[in-house]
Amino acid sequence: DDQIPQEVKEERHRHLLDVINEVGRERYDTYVGRSMQILVQGPSRKNPLRMEGRTRCNKIVIFEGAGRHRGQLLDVDIERSGSFTLYGDPVILNPDNVMSLSTLAILLGAGFAVPQVFGLMRPAR
Repeated sequence: DDQIPQEVKEERHRHLLDVINEVGRERYDTYVGRSMQILVQGPSRKNPLRMEGRTRCNKIVIFEGAGRHRGQLLDVDIERSGSFTLYGDPVILNPDNVMSLSTLAILLGAGFAVPQVFGLMRPAR
């Protein structure tokens, strides 16, 4: 029959999941602050108001977007991470400059005019 008590099995399982989640969190934290290209797949499975895509290394990235982005390659700034998910902010691209949407919203909300905002943009990478 079963030689290991159920409570021991459950404790071992809990410990294993804790270790897996911690390793995932540490690995995914290394992506925070990077700009990554994703292929947009569609609405997030957990929150259909957000979009989901995958990086070239198959990491899931959740971001604010719209259905029109589905199937497109999109650059996102990775702002935070979970154990197995990255959360990003789409980057606005023009030939000379790059700025994340959240930065743009903050500047416009602070009273900057659009020409001033584009004057503050950093060079494209």
